[in-house]
Formats: sequence, structure tokens, C-alpha cells
Amino acid sequence: MSEFDVRQHLSSLFAPGGQLHERYTPPVEGEVEDLVPGNVWQTFVYPHGAANPLIMRIYRLGAAETVLTSFWRNETRALMRISRRQHPALPILRDAASLPSLGLGYLFIEDPGQPLIGAHVALQRLRKDRVHALRMLLNLLDAAALLHREGLIHRTITPQVLCALDEHDSSPRLDGFQMSAFVASWLRGQGVVHEARGSALLPRDAASLITLAPERLGPLLGSSVRDLENFSCDVFSLGMVGIDWFVGLPPDEECRAAVLDGYDEGAHRRLIESAQQRLRQAQLPLELRRMLEQMTAPAARNRIPSAIEAHATLGRLFPSLLNQFEAEASQARRAPLHLYFLRQTVERMYKDGAGRSAPERLDEKEYAGLIERDLTEGVLTWSPQGFEPWDSGVAQDAGSAKVVLLGQRYAYFCQYLYQDSPKEDRRVLVVKYAEHASRVRELRNQPRQRTMPTVSASFFRQTGRTRPPATDDSWTDLVESIRFDSASIHVPEVSATVDWLVQAHEAELAIKEYAYERVEDGPAPPGDLTPRPIILRATARQPPPHLKDPKDAFVELFWRTGRVPEMGDFFERMVEEAVDRDERLVFQLRDEKGRDVPLKLQFEARLDARSVRFKPMEGDRLIPRLGKLRLDDSRSRAVLHRQQRAALGLSQDHELLAQLREPRALELATPAELQHVARHIQDERTAQLIRRIIASWPLFVLQGPPGTGKTFVASNVILDVLKADPFARILVSAQSNDALDNLLEVINEQLRKSWPDKEPRPLSVRVASQATEHRVSLRARNSLVAHVVEDMRGRLERSEASDNTPALAAIQDQWQTAARKQELDVELFHRVQRAASIVFATCAGAGANTEAMRAGGFDLVVIEEAARAWLSELAIPLVQGDRWLLIGDQAQLPAFRYGEVEQMLRHDIRERLTAESVGRPATEAMLPYLKHFRHLMEVASAHGSSSPPRHMIDEQRRMHPDISELVSHGFYGGQLRPHPDTRRLHGVKRPEQLRQSALLWVDTSSLGTGAYERGRTNQTEMQLLKHLLSTMGELRQHDPDIPAVVVLTPYLKQRELLRKRVQLEPEAFHSVDSFQGRQAEVVFVSLVRNNANERQAQALGFLDDPARINVMFSRARRLLVILGSLRHFERFSELPHWANVTRHIRSQEHFLLNAADPALGFHFKDSSGGKP
Repeated sequence: MSEFDVRQHLSSLFAPGGQLHERYTPPVEGEVEDLVPGNVWQTFVYPHGAANPLIMRIYRLGAAETVLTSFWRNETRALMRISRRQHPALPILRDAASLPSLGLGYLFIEDPGQPLIGAHVALQRLRKDRVHALRMLLNLLDAAALLHREGLIHRTITPQVLCALDEHDSSPRLDGFQMSAFVASWLRGQGVVHEARGSALLPRDAASLITLAPERLGPLLGSSVRDLENFSCDVFSLGMVGIDWFVGLPPDEECRAAVLDGYDEGAHRRLIESAQQRLRQAQLPLELRRMLEQMTAPAARNRIPSAIEAHATLGRLFPSLLNQFEAEASQARRAPLHLYFLRQTVERMYKDGAGRSAPERLDEKEYAGLIERDLTEGVLTWSPQGFEPWDSGVAQDAGSAKVVLLGQRYAYFCQYLYQDSPKEDRRVLVVKYAEHASRVRELRNQPRQRTMPTVSASFFRQTGRTRPPATDDSWTDLVESIRFDSASIHVPEVSATVDWLVQAHEAELAIKEYAYERVEDGPAPPGDLTPRPIILRATARQPPPHLKDPKDAFVELFWRTGRVPEMGDFFERMVEEAVDRDERLVFQLRDEKGRDVPLKLQFEARLDARSVRFKPMEGDRLIPRLGKLRLDDSRSRAVLHRQQRAALGLSQDHELLAQLREPRALELATPAELQHVARHIQDERTAQLIRRIIASWPLFVLQGPPGTGKTFVASNVILDVLKADPFARILVSAQSNDALDNLLEVINEQLRKSWPDKEPRPLSVRVASQATEHRVSLRARNSLVAHVVEDMRGRLERSEASDNTPALAAIQDQWQTAARKQELDVELFHRVQRAASIVFATCAGAGANTEAMRAGGFDLVVIEEAARAWLSELAIPLVQGDRWLLIGDQAQLPAFRYGEVEQMLRHDIRERLTAESVGRPATEAMLPYLKHFRHLMEVASAHGSSSPPRHMIDEQRRMHPDISELVSHGFYGGQLRPHPDTRRLHGVKRPEQLRQSALLWVDTSSLGTGAYERGRTNQTEMQLLKHLLSTMGELRQHDPDIPAVVVLTPYLKQRELLRKRVQLEPEAFHSVDSFQGRQAEVVFVSLVRNNANERQAQALGFLDDPARINVMFSRARRLLVILGSLRHFERFSELPHWANVTRHIRSQEHFLLNAADPALGFHFKDSSGGKP
């Protein structure tokens, strides 16, 4: 492609109707630079209304240009991941897109300047000013450490890719990411540019080339690969750059011998030794020389392994090296530097008891002396966000106090006197905020610190009469030596929400451990040695004296919001729920000293709200008179620890944090790559959606309303990812076992049907602990690791004799013998998990310390039912990947007990109960992340995203159109469309009204107060259900995997009443929460609520929640029958979902049937005794 062709294509992009029209000013004629002739170009463009230009790089893409496509994708992926960090030494990506119709791809980055070569003014300063060179080397190592933490290797750091603006004090910025690679992909040969073609982007001067590590430069210049690349190749290059700045590299004519006619490794090693010899001869500090020699060791095994270690090493050396260089430059200071403190500091110190004189009768010398002594042997450092992370929300400008003086007792957050005004005076720092040093411990780990100079402290009276300093000595050089921009995008609300949820979880476990006293059950008869009943009574709670400990603060939050149940009530409810699950609860005791008592109590009865009785048992004398009682919460605590680890990982994953705040995706796949995606799918809209998900990087959010086939889409995405990269590792997760196992069954079936017969099928395993294996569905149990191992052992035993050489046949025989003796089981157990292409684990299980989860990061994380999990639960699987597909539906049930948690958070926002202990207050900005999936689907898309990385599937394939229309208008604004195949007949002929409809509301309104609810049960609806079932006769099962009939009700008491009185199998009755994600041919819904209350909360309870109603009404495939008083719900037309539902029911005569209609034949028996 010629430069003329590129100009023509660019003009069409900037012309009216073009993709970039009115967003950017087109490049000036003649400013298109040919980076790789005929393949890669570069030019300047200006964002609309901006004064500073962006660099636009254009790549030639196409089916025949796989190398150039890799260049473009590598650079775009790398820059997208690191740009969120806003690091001053790394490029900032502003936009990127592929243009299939033009055969081009482009990206926009902020202008990094010109390469640091030749007579560049910034390079001249680096070679003359050792202080500046040391700071800039630390800055570059910090940037490279960031890359390495993200799993990214730059691979080609040379002076050519270090750029800076043509200014004396410009800082270098790393560019040239075309051949970068993520380690996980690189190790299996994915996404790496062919070395011979990659040499087109290398510098032409030999001195720049030798800054590449031998294991990197050799293959680029045609030699065979001898050593595997790793992070240390970047360390080598930065070490050579450091040598160049401090002492200079060998001249270009000497370097040519290594690279002139191919690659001469011996000559390259001699040049490295020559550069290191220059170091030894220079007057450099010994510690710096040794570090640069370790960075540039020719053999990778002898080198500092990554920039993370190199940056940490230089960070430790930095203060002493800087002092030495400054002393050499005669910059050492002797006179004290001036520090002013304000009344707020005095008030803080007086409140803490540090000062004796009150602020009203201030002894200025006393407090000046306190501060000066506190700062003796202190540290000067930098806080990128100023005081904001520790601010209680009162201060308006907390972010401006970025200079921190760390003393023994206090941290003083400062800024220049009259900062950012014409009167700014850099001779004086002003203390804006003083905080306990223990609360800002993380600042002591900042890499850039200086030993505290001698300080002269003075009280600053804001009257304009304070005496100016009598010296010209300034803080400027010291402050500039520790200054750095934040290496992360400031998204505290995401991680703050996760931290808050995790701490609330920990407190919830604490409130369910009850302090008790043992109560005697009367004296035993003389000579009666039989064990006596064990009666325990909860003792009164003692509120903590202060709320400085986070757990105490969150426990107090539970108490103040009325979320702490009495011991008797709580244990009785837990036992009832365990009986429903056919599980047995274990109770545990802890003595006054916090030691667990080795006894397992068996619950017998609740005596009152605060007292419980346990069954008599041997050894009951071991039960302490005073202690603490709890349910066995070992599993809950294990999950808590996983959430804590995930919260920490999330706080360090800045790309994931940024995506959860404001999702942004780029489409990185080319048409040539996408033509093989979803080829077997006949429905073109579904195929296009799958292609779009595959192309989007790194996040896609998929809303799947009921019956829309989101599981089908997810399974095909996984299938196509594995076809494109058979070595990919995929984590599939969900909050519930049911949703996870449903997805597992669909994916395994897709693999069985669609995977080519001649290729080995990807291995999938289901991760579950021994304690949770019984919750795995029967069909999914074949994927449990133990079952997979057993299957492999059987295949080894049955394998036929090999036609290979006798030696290989002997090895095969040994394996078969070992398999028969089960000697391979332990090895297979570990290998199966490490080799699995697809790992299935619940959100909690994804944090387990299993071989499958330890085998390395995942290329794709797919999470089903994402809207139903807390963000703290989702964090466990999310932090284990760098690409994410979230599937859910915000219109269905939210996270468990969402309403209670939201109320607690709002209370904390108002009362600031946890603010002091946590170090930051809860804020309104955290609220959207309680419904994080809704936030992701509704938040405005980031500027520059080629398309919003989200989609709602609007064609449903489950419900009959009659039912679908009810759900669509009730909960999705009429957006859902029924697929033609959903017109399935239910075959029910009686009652007569059902012949012509798949939807029927049997209305109890005309039955009067006798049809009212009582104690969350409704006898009338129970009787009506019995009558309808007897009238209908046996309901046919159309599919062995789908229940013929299910009864849903929002209340557990009604479910138990129906189970006892209605003749159906017990498993046919479900609460709403337990049936999300499932379906049945015929569904009966017992609404229960029917009363005379005028207030919405008392009249509807949690039926005011549209998500719960949506789930109830969207489970049926062929027939939905609703039992309840239509008139009762019509009273609350201010609720849009009930207004839409009741209006739709009345829209067709055959949707509504009066329960008192004689044609129905229902004989109502009023059991209320005439009482409403």
C-alpha cells in the first residue's frame, strides 16, 4: 500500500460521515511518516478543540498481513491495559479501531516526543546531570515494574523507543510496544511476532541494538533461539540505558562487529563487558555500579529477574545515592528549612494529649518544639492523592497536600505556602493536615523517600503579618526528587465498596457468635447420673468503648440498624432451614479465653428469644459456665479469607477496577479471524453477537433476560476461544451450583457435538470441595476431578498395544501396570487439574487452594448469574484473569439480602460509623456497585470505545408468546420478542379457559376477606391449587430434563403448607429464590399477599420488588397459572411493574378467570371464621 493510498483512506475517515469526522482535525499535508515502508505509518492529529496533538499510528491489516495485525493488536492490547495507570513514563492510549473495509487498523496515543538519541536536549541533560539521570532511571524501572506486574514484557527497549519532548526537563516515556507480549500467551506461542519480520521495527544504529539482551537480539537478527525470554530481557535493556546515561556505551563503530553480518554473540558479550568496565572506571557509588552490573549480566540466569526487583533495589538505594550526587553538585543543605503549622494541627495534637497548652492559650514554642522533635530522623515522601484517602469528607482541597513529612508520631501533609497563586513561596511548606503515622503506614513503602532535613517550625497566623523566612533555601529540589504522578487511575469507590462488603461479611460472622451463660435445669434427683439437658442463655452485649477497630465498627453498624437477631430466634431459624436442605447443623463453643471446646452440640429446642436447649450428652461438664456459642462457620470463614485475598488483588488490578467503573472495550479481531467464529450457528443475529464478544477486549457484559439463550451464547464463545487457541485456559464461574452445573452440561455437550473428531477434545474439570460435592448435579459429577482421574485410569488400562519401538511399548506397558494398581492416581490428580482447558468453580470455589486454580492465570473468565452475586464474591474469579465475560440480568433477583445491605450502607454514609476505623468514609459513590451489573449495563460508555461493550439479548426462546408478552411489558419495557418456536401447546383441556391461552390469572378478589393471607400463608390459594390440579388431571412431561409442573411461592411458610396439603412430589414446590435460572413446562404461582393494608410495605412486603415477580412469572414454557387477588395488586399502580402486569392481564379476556365462576367448579371453604 502506497503513502498516497494511506492519505486517501485517511481523508475519507476525517470527511463528513467518516468515523473520525468532527472528533479529530485531519493531519496536515505532508506530515505522514513512513515507519515501516508500505506497512506502518504515523502522523499527528488534534482532538476537536484541543491544543496538543495526538500521534496516530496506522497499520496495514488483512488476511495476508498476519505479522502487521500482530503488531497492531500487541500494541493496542498492551497500551489499553497500561494506559489506565496514567504512569508518566508510559504511553497513554486514547482510541483504537480496525477498519476492515480499508484494510487498516489505527491507534491514537498522546505524543511521547522524539527518540532519546543523537543531540536530543533531554538526553544531553541526562548525561550531564546525575541527579536527574537517577530520578529518570527510577521512573523507568517503576514503569517497567508496572508492566511486569501486569504480566507484560516489552521485549524491545532501546534508546529508539525511549522518547521525550524536545525540552530540557522533559521526562522519558517508553514507546514501541509493537512486539510486546503477555507472558502467559508468549509461553505458548500466541500473539508473538515472527522474529525475522519484527526486525523491521528495530533501530538502525548498532549502539542502540546492543542494549537488547543476547537472548532477544540473536533471534531478531536471524540466529536460532537458545534461551527462553523472560522479564529479565527488559531489565537488561534498562540497565544498558542506565550505563549509557551515567558513563556512555561503546561507540557505534565498535558495536557494529556484533550486528553487521548477522549476530555475533561473542562480540555482543565483549561489548557488554566493555560497558561494564566503563562503569568500574567511573566515579560512581559502588552500590549503583553493582546494581547496573547485575541488571546487564549477559546470561539471563545471573540477572536481576524482573523490573519489580530492580525497582525495589534502586528504591532502597535512592535516598543515599541522591544525597551523594547532590553533595557532588554542591547541593547539600545546612540551614534549616521552614515549616509553618496551622491551628488545626495544634488542635489535633492537644486533643491527643501531645501538647499541654490549649489552642485558646497557645504556647507556640511548645508546639514548634514538638513538631521539630517528632521530625528528627523522619522521612520526606509523596502522596499522589494528597490527604484524600484519609479524609473524612470535610476538606475541600485534601488532594493538594501531597508532600508528606513522616515523623515518629504524626504524618504531616503539606503544600507550599500560597500554593498555586502568584504569591507561591517554595521556601516554606505549610502543614494542612496532621494524621497519626500508624494510619498512613503504606506511605512508608513509597519508593521515593528522602531523609528529613533540619526543620524550623513556626505557627502560621493567617493575618498576612507572619515574618517571611530570612533564607533563600528552598524545598523545591527535595520535593521534586520525591514527586511522582499516581501510577493508577483513581477509582476508590470500586475497591472501597468491595472492602466494605468484605468487612461487613466478617462482622456478620462475629455477630452470630453469642456470649452465653449456662443455666441449670433444676437439681438432678439423688443418684441420677444421666446427662442433663444443656440450657444456654445469651448474655447482654457490651458495646465497645470505641470504634477504632474495623470489626468493632461494623458490628456496631449491624446493631444500630437492627440486623442482630436474638440467639434463640436465630438458631431456631437456621435449624429449620437446614432441615429443608436435609442437612445437619453443628454448633461450637468457645471458652472465655477464646479456645474452642471440643464438643459438638445437638440442638433440641428454642426456649425463648435468648435461650436454647441442646440434647443431653456425655462430657457436658466440659461446657464452660460462660463462653461463646456459634454455628460451625469454618466454611464461611474460608470464603471470607478468599474474599479478603481477592479484595487485595482487585485493589492492585487497575485495569479491572477501571473496567468495573466505566467499561471500555476495543474490537481487536480482524474479519479474517472472525470468519471462522460461530460458523455452525444458523441464527445470524446470535452468530454476530458471538463474533462481537470474541472481538471485544478485555470486557463484555451480556444481559440475558429469561429464556433468551445466554447459556447457549456463552458456551459457543468458549468453544470458539478454544478453537482459536487450544492452549487457552478458561475459568467458568457462577454464584450458585445450579447455574454453574447447567452451564457445564451445555458446554460439555457443545464440545461433544462440535469439536473435530480427529483433534483431542479440551479437558474440563469441576472444582468442588468434599463438603460441597453433594451439591453438584448428577450430570456434572462426571467432571469432578476424582471422576476424571478414574476415567483416565480406565482408558490407560484399556489402551491397545502400541506399534511404536520396543522401548516405547515397554513404557506404555509400565503405565498400564501402574494404572491397574492405581499408582498413577496422585500424579493424574495433579496433572488433570493443571492440564484442564476449562475449569468450573463457584465464585467461592474459585478461590480454593487447588491445583486447578494454582496452575496460572486464566485467559478468559466467564461468570454466569453475575447480577446475583455481590461484587466481593465476583472479585474471587475476576482477579484470576485478564479478560472477562459477565452474564446476568439486572431485572431478576439481586444479591442475597440486597435490601438490608443497602440500608446498612446508607446508614453508614449518614452516620460515618466505620469511617475512622477504615480510614475513609462510606460515600454515595459506592451505592451503584451494590448493583454492579446494572451499573455496567447502564453507565455511560467511555469515550473512544468503538462500541459499548454490552448487549441485551432480546429474543426469548423459552416462554409461550402469551407469557413472554406479560414478562416483556412488565419488566423489560416491551423489548423482548418471542421466537417462533415458542408457540408450544400445553395440552391442558380443563378448565375450559385454558384451551385458548398459555396464561391465566385465577382471581380471588371476589372471595372477600376469607381469601386474605394469614401469617404469610394463604389457605384459599392452597385450596384453589388442589382443585385446579385435580381438574387438569395428569400433566404430561415433554422433556425428561424439564419438570412437567412446578409450584412457586415467595414465602417459605406457604411452600411448606402446599407441600403438606397438595398431592405433588415435594421437589415440585419451590421458593422464588431457589428457582432462578430454571424452568418447567407448567408453573403455578401462589402470590399469598391479600389484605386490607393501605401502606405499600405492609400490603405487599417484598412483592414490591419487580425482580422477584419477574423470576416467578418467567419460569414457565407452556403454561403459567397465577393464583391471587388481582384487585389487591391493582391498588398499587404507582409501582410500574404491577401496573404493567395487571394492565396486561386485563388486556385479554381469556387471561383472567374469576375463582368464583361456577364454570370453574371451585367450592370455597372459608377457614377464617369471618375474621379478615
